[in-house]
Amino acid sequence: MANLTWQDLAIGTSNGVGIMLGNGDGTFEPISILRKGQGGSLVVADFNNDGVPDVAGVGANTSGQGVVSIYLGDGQGITAAKNTVIGPHGAVAEAVADFNGDGFIDLAVTTGGFAGFVTLIKGKGTGYFRNPISHPEGLVDGIVAADLDGNGTPDLAVTTFIGNSVTVLLNKP
Repeated sequence: MANLTWQDLAIGTSNGVGIMLGNGDGTFEPISILRKGQGGSLVVADFNNDGVPDVAGVGANTSGQGVVSIYLGDGQGITAAKNTVIGPHGAVAEAVADFNGDGFIDLAVTTGGFAGFVTLIKGKGTGYFRNPISHPEGLVDGIVAADLDGNGTPDLAVTTFIGNSVTVLLNKP
């Protein structure tokens, strides 16, 4: 039985997410829990409001569509993935915040390379999400959420593949 005060590691793999349980002394057990799904650009947040950290990973399905996989924490590891298709192009990176102020964690995901999008997926507080809303942004790659204009709401900074540029998307309450 895992000690909830010990830190564990979520590791992205080529076909999902692995969990390395912490020993409480800075060392970790080998991957003991492996769940199939998306394992790119992992983020940790409490997506179902149960007080236990969950994991989200992004990537593409066999058809090349962008997919977000949510692995709910259960105090012993993670459950099987809940997958949400978010668009026609593979997902690259993600950021978490409560973008709409409803008390539930949302995801912002970059997808698609040259035809890139920033896709917002609003959380329901259950580990499931509402329909994704995509905004074309061009050659998107990385993404981070932070209050960049000091108004108390999370904004997004998005990096591009080419041109060494950053686009800031302000969240207006």
